[in-house]
Amino acid sequence: MTFEQALDRLKTRIHPLARFVHGFAGTFDPPVMVMAEGGFRYSKPDFRHFCLLRSCRIVSALSGSIELARCGYPQEIGVLCRVVQESSSQINAVMAQITTDGRVSGKLAEFIDAYFQDVHRSESSAPDSPAKLSQKYVNELIGSRLDQFNSLEPTDPNWKSAAERYWHVDWVFLELCTREISRGDGFVRRNARSISPLRNEGNAKRYGKHPGVGRIHNNRLALLYRIGSRPAAAGGAG
Repeated sequence: MTFEQALDRLKTRIHPLARFVHGFAGTFDPPVMVMAEGGFRYSKPDFRHFCLLRSCRIVSALSGSIELARCGYPQEIGVLCRVVQESSSQINAVMAQITTDGRVSGKLAEFIDAYFQDVHRSESSAPDSPAKLSQKYVNELIGSRLDQFNSLEPTDPNWKSAAERYWHVDWVFLELCTREISRGDGFVRRNARSISPLRNEGNAKRYGKHPGVGRIHNNRLALLYRIGSRPAAAGGAG
């Protein structure tokens, strides 16, 4: 399988996610254009609209990653991987609170409210700084529902909260985008012609005959290639 074929195959796996987002969007009244605010707005947005817009970000980031890889910008793929991770964890946090309490509350509710309050876009009115939501807080929300299934007691020295484990999963996911992955560098060398846009004079001096992305960047491409090369799960897009 060539590099281009792997990217095309990976793209087919994003398509079902895009279809879900379109179906999810169809359950709401469509947003309307508000000229005074310079964009489309939902009349009464809540946590459901927040999850929809975060889902859009995920699909857009995944699709953008493929095009970045195709054009030779592996460094930026890592940035979009972070977008996917943060957006998906915030959706999970909303689901955790809704399942437990039947509503969103606390810092999460404040974050969603601030998210939709940021509506002013004009030459004379600069947007406010975006609201922040601690990833630690998000992990604790998600993990709080899982700790009850831990066979160990919190007093046990081997006990780890689900939030800690969730943080580790996030860390591994993001590190896969930056750390050296076995066979990755060799893959890029063998497929240098497929990613020739990555070459440039400055990096050629630094990395010799290798495509001008460096070993860490090369391995990001190799990771993307291997994900696209894996057989599709049962019932998934092939």
